[in-house]
Amino acid sequence: ALYVTTAGGDYPVVLASNASWAAAVSAEGDGWCTVTPTSGTGRSALTFTVAESTLDAPDRSATVTITAGTLTQTVAVWQTLTATPTYAASTQTWTFGSSTLTWSDAIQIPGCNKDTYENNGAEPQCRSYTSGTNTWYYYNWPYVNQHAAQLCPSPWRVPTKDDLDVLVGATNGATLMSSWGSAGYALGSSIYYVGSYGYYWSSTELATSYAYCMRFDTGNAYTPSAFKDQGYQVRCVQ
Repeated sequence: ALYVTTAGGDYPVVLASNASWAAAVSAEGDGWCTVTPTSGTGRSALTFTVAESTLDAPDRSATVTITAGTLTQTVAVWQTLTATPTYAASTQTWTFGSSTLTWSDAIQIPGCNKDTYENNGAEPQCRSYTSGTNTWYYYNWPYVNQHAAQLCPSPWRVPTKDDLDVLVGATNGATLMSSWGSAGYALGSSIYYVGSYGYYWSSTELATSYAYCMRFDTGNAYTPSAFKDQGYQVRCVQ
């Protein structure tokens, strides 16, 4: 994959081929992502050109497909966070043992309005969901990992599993439910357990497909692991 900053630019790519080839950009890249030349023979120098992003949206992506005879190679092009996350430093400070941590409000990213997640935890994705007067914002773990420094600028940080353990030790499910709400989680085109559970990501990875999170309801709070492609909320900590 090719990850591109908000500023865009030209990105050289060397194509190794011993046959004629053709390159095409998917419809999602129309107007902001191009490749030149679009055809050739043998080893060639290509240029991926990505326009500056002025959209109030977090990510956009396209796929460049290169075909040579019966062989096909795809390159995913991701342009990173363009909207400024919003959150407020809350007064929610909890102490457990020797650790005292202060937590922000849940992160909200303008333009984070995808209707569905592709079921692929390797791709950074976010989405929002509105019900009545409430809007919740969900992020899969790769999105949180990729944008950690932008989601939580210093001195804030995305919480680790240890940070979540401190929070769980200092509070309980009923406290978190009343103060943090219960947005449930997003997966595919569905939102699950709104009003019943709260789910928040940590920055701590467990395995290729799993990362640690926090889950709470009115009865308990704990820090299990979850599939990275599930959409959970995020709060910053310091």
